[in-house]
Amino acid sequence: MATSLNKLLTTCATRQVLAPNFISLFQQLNESQKIDDNEYITCMLEVSPLSTATKASIYRKIDLVLALAMSDNESMTRFWRLLTKTAVPSQVEYLVHLNRMLISKSLTLSLNESLLLKLTSWHLAAYTKYVTTTIKNLGRLPLPVESRILSELVFIWSTIFKHYKLPSADSQKARECVEELASDLHKLGFIKEYRYICTLVKHQQLQQLKQLTEIDHHHNNINSITTSNNISVTSSFFVDEGDLTLKHKATTKSLSLANINPRKLTQINKLKKYFWLSQQFKNFNFDKNDLMSNYTTLFINENAKKPYAITVEFISTLFNGYGHINDYPFVKFNWKNYIVSQLPLSLSLLKFTDETVEESIVHAFKAIEERIAVSEEIIHIRQLLVKSCIFHNLLSIPSFHKIFPTETRVNQQYLVGELNVFNNSNLNVERGIDTKLLKVNPEFTSLDESGLIEFFVTLQKNIECLHAKQMETTRVILKHLEELIKRKENDKLARLLLVILNNLTLLHIISYNSKNGPYTILNLLVNYLDSKDFNTDDDAENFQDSYSYFGIFLLSAILIIETYQINFQNISYFNSYTLDYVLNFYYKLCDGLTNNEPSNVSEEDSTIINNYDSLLTEWVNALFDDSNDGLSDDLIKSVNIKQVNKLIPIIFQQAILATRSNIISFQHLSNGIDYLSQNFLMPCTLSVIKWVIGKITLEVTNNPLSKFDENIYVKVLYQLIKLNTTNDEEKLNSDTDIMFCMVINLVGHQIIKLLESFDLFNTSLMGIEIVEKIRLRIEPIGNQLYCRTQPSKFKQVTLDFVLSSFTSQSTQLPQLAQSPPESNADNLDKRMIAVNFVNDNMVINTLLDEVVLFQKKSSEESKIFINLILYILFLQASVSADNKKYWIERLLQFNGSSNTPVASNDDAMEIDEDINSNMFSISLEDHYSSIFNTPGGNGGEVDDNDDDDDDLFNDNAALNGNNEFALESLQLNRLNCLLASIITYINKHKYDIFNGKTVNILSDKLGDDMNNL
Repeated sequence: MATSLNKLLTTCATRQVLAPNFISLFQQLNESQKIDDNEYITCMLEVSPLSTATKASIYRKIDLVLALAMSDNESMTRFWRLLTKTAVPSQVEYLVHLNRMLISKSLTLSLNESLLLKLTSWHLAAYTKYVTTTIKNLGRLPLPVESRILSELVFIWSTIFKHYKLPSADSQKARECVEELASDLHKLGFIKEYRYICTLVKHQQLQQLKQLTEIDHHHNNINSITTSNNISVTSSFFVDEGDLTLKHKATTKSLSLANINPRKLTQINKLKKYFWLSQQFKNFNFDKNDLMSNYTTLFINENAKKPYAITVEFISTLFNGYGHINDYPFVKFNWKNYIVSQLPLSLSLLKFTDETVEESIVHAFKAIEERIAVSEEIIHIRQLLVKSCIFHNLLSIPSFHKIFPTETRVNQQYLVGELNVFNNSNLNVERGIDTKLLKVNPEFTSLDESGLIEFFVTLQKNIECLHAKQMETTRVILKHLEELIKRKENDKLARLLLVILNNLTLLHIISYNSKNGPYTILNLLVNYLDSKDFNTDDDAENFQDSYSYFGIFLLSAILIIETYQINFQNISYFNSYTLDYVLNFYYKLCDGLTNNEPSNVSEEDSTIINNYDSLLTEWVNALFDDSNDGLSDDLIKSVNIKQVNKLIPIIFQQAILATRSNIISFQHLSNGIDYLSQNFLMPCTLSVIKWVIGKITLEVTNNPLSKFDENIYVKVLYQLIKLNTTNDEEKLNSDTDIMFCMVINLVGHQIIKLLESFDLFNTSLMGIEIVEKIRLRIEPIGNQLYCRTQPSKFKQVTLDFVLSSFTSQSTQLPQLAQSPPESNADNLDKRMIAVNFVNDNMVINTLLDEVVLFQKKSSEESKIFINLILYILFLQASVSADNKKYWIERLLQFNGSSNTPVASNDDAMEIDEDINSNMFSISLEDHYSSIFNTPGGNGGEVDDNDDDDDDLFNDNAALNGNNEFALESLQLNRLNCLLASIITYINKHKYDIFNGKTVNILSDKLGDDMNNL
């Protein structure tokens, strides 16, 4: 019975079934098999400990249970009666979600007035009384989680008062409950919550007074609400339901750049152009063919829209922006690729009259800032642009030396030869893949011998300036990737991926020309990894090949995610082994798991833990015990390859720690490390290296004078690098060698930067050799890797070039470098450095500081700073006139929900004796053995025997869902962008006692700018 209920809820959550359908299915199940209270609590109310991999599904379950609880009086009573019988963390999650749903009214669409009154005047009031009474009777100071309980109650009542109109009698009853809560908060010492709830009551009284006296609409903006304790709270506006128009104050209007100094405004507009271009090249789905026309529409005046003026302005801005911007390598590549492959096509559409293309390019190059124009990289890109214009018949061959009169390395004969290669290029991508991949037998011909590596290196160079050829190459490669996956030809698929992923220029070309950018290949890989079981039959001889292919595919997915900085951690996705692995074993490095055994485990859980311990012992003995013969094929095949990749990092972390504690010798550890050169374990090698890097950072930083070469983590890193790098020509370009190149591309620069930063690095023979070996391998096949030198905490966009634009490089704005004496920063440089987008909180705090400074001194520098930051935020979030409604609605939505959990009660509540009984207990999901029960744990295969005869779970009309994984840039961007973080902060703090006024000014400014789009 419990199994059926649990399956119903899990299936509906996974397939995102609508709440009415779930309620109907639940009622059917309840009628056929009466659901008792214990089953209801276990299957419906108990919430498993959250992890990023499981929280999306758990959140959907909570939403469905809440929808059921609010569907009728009986369901509501049962929900509140049984909620207190669950563990406190489970109650917490339900209250947090209840608050959010009340705010958005997503559960109240069908909640009639009587049920709303029942919820607020009866259940919630009794529940509030229960919580305060329980905490008062603890006989000790409340724990942090209990403090969160009270805070969450405050926010829920706040939501009800602000978003719902209750009849006078019920409103009075609710207010009495809140006033009693305020008294209890004061007695318990919760001063912040007490002040907030006092403000809430006062606000409610003022609202009633406004209605009674029919206060004019002009007075709706209450600037200061004073409580009985003389606490001032700012609220800049009250919003009517459905009204998307914000009321802006004089302060907000004065933040406009309308009256700014013209010279400063010119400089600001120049920066906006750079930011705009940078964001276009960061978003792979931008309109490449219309980029110049869109730029012209946004930034060039009507009277200047002549071909010559457009060309000079656009080209000079492209190069100046490229020279200033400090962004991820793939952004720089997209920027350069547009200049050399697509810009000539756009220029060919302009109709020049008096001036020529050659003259406009010459003048555009003269308009490039001198310090940028003289750099070798910019000179190279300028020459590539001119060559591309020659190839596309916009310029003649002699034009090259007219534009570059001092260039002696390129003569006319050389240019003629390049033009002939361009005109007669017969490099056929389809034929090359067919002859060098599809018709090659991997058993007899190595990847190096096949010629596939050289073919793609040559191809990538030949299509550098040719957009049409790039499009054709992209189309063909993606087609073959899809076909190889469909036919499950893993050997050929692995080879194709190895070549592409180790030629980052080719990967960037494919991503640039794909409709969905890097998501195209990534989605193919994730779906394939999640859906296929890579294990083989016990008697299969090729299981190691199958395991190796899996390692290549998983490592490829990690490299794409890291190269293109794809942040999926906040997205709600279907169960995915791949994303779970990347999150927990590449980013978090198993930090969320423990070897401590959960308390009060069931017999089934105990069996799982014992099986894990037995398996762990077998693997540890095989890896590290000299008396054993090592990892046998039977032992390797006894575990799904997907779980092997989770088991190995855990084993090696514990083994390294055991060596550090002298439990095992380094020689025993070395026996196991030797296995980390195996193809199928290369993702594990990457995970172990990243973990070791973190340990080195911590240990050497805390003890900088320690003997470097005696550090256990340095010794492990040295052995791993030495083991996987070789000068043996026979092993170069082997699958193993190429896979480790992928590992080096992911962590190599980080290792070099880390080791060279230590004072005693030059005395470390191991450290020096590690760096030397990495430098030899850091450039992959084709020597075309764009070195990933961005700071480790670099996020989205940096403002480094703003500093030079406003200070040393700007003779027009010398006064802008100075801040008023009252500023904490000595100059704009420091304020900009503080907003280097290292983390969201730093940006938010600095932005608020600038608003405060502007309020005090009307600082023009602060005004410029605020407007520039908001402009960047809008670009990052892709805010436009078409989608501004979405963002305005988010801005208007008061989200008072903190991370504060709670407990609950009802008219027939049965109070647990110990509110903290299960508060900090460890569950099976926290134990290492949970790696065998994670998304995709069974390879993602569909269980054909999974209750096919149960009609309740085969209602295709109700349970229609698509389990195919698909990351999408807009979806991710809306979740991860800094604008979303700032709006969340605003909605959380707009009624804050201390900085509410500042927050609301920022909120008004955001709304004003959005409405003006």
